[in-house]
Amino acid sequence: MNSLYKIYLRYQALKRAFKSTKLYLKYAKLKEDLEDQKLNRICVGEDRMGNKFYQYYSYYGLPTRREIRFKDDKERIVNDLAYYDWLYKRIEQPPTEEQVEQFYKEEQLRFQRAREWDEQQEKMMLAFYEQRKIREEQYKKAYLEQKNFNQNPEVFTEIANNSELKQESQNEQWQPKSKR
Repeated sequence: MNSLYKIYLRYQALKRAFKSTKLYLKYAKLKEDLEDQKLNRICVGEDRMGNKFYQYYSYYGLPTRREIRFKDDKERIVNDLAYYDWLYKRIEQPPTEEQVEQFYKEEQLRFQRAREWDEQQEKMMLAFYEQRKIREEQYKKAYLEQKNFNQNPEVFTEIANNSELKQESQNEQWQPKSKR
């Protein structure tokens, strides 16, 4: 059993080594072309992640559906947006290589601006929190001074009497509407 496993491992290593040769690459290209002819489709482009985009045709030569073939079946979540409009039939023709490169440049600029904006926002938030901390300390100091002032019994009783009178006057003013 152990010898069979060793043979299997050697076979896998040989298979991986063979896949990197020029002959295998030619074979893979020929196999892909034959599959494209069989399925009546054309590869219209490839994105930077290695995903391929295909246009299928009917037997009459009319375009029917558009499809994406992911490079790795495990990573289907990642979808490049360069071919998005074409894939969902918002535009008729697939983007050219120049348009795809232009899209990638614009995307890179957009990410750079977003990073700069995030850094600027973080600096502003730090300044805001520093100012807020200073204000809270000032308010706390003023509150303590006010509290010391209110500990005088004469002032405290006067404030309490005023609040009770105010509450009584509010209760007297509110009357429920009578039913008609």
